Amino acid sequence: MNENVVVTGNLNLSLPTGDKYIAFISGPISGDKNYKQRFSAVQKKLEDKGYVVINQCGTVVFLDRWRHSEGAKLEMVHSIKKDKIIILKRR
Repeated sequence: MNENVVVTGNLNLSLPTGDKYIAFISGPISGDKNYKQRFSAVQKKLEDKGYVVINQCGTVVFLDRWRHSEGAKLEMVHSIKKDKIIILKRR
């Protein structure tokens, strides 16, 4: 396993801290009525440790040349399906 991967049941571990660290929260949303509360609780814990947290939000920014990325194309389809605000950044 990658040395940068930490598997834990809680966030009471010694994570590196500092404002240069960014965390993205990923987890199931479909079929979970309480997903916002779960994501918010994890976001608060990470922010308390100094992380900048990127959480599921209503706006997605696509950089120029996004069409050249298979992952970005999938994210575009997902964003459209979920009615997110889409910003297309031009050069």
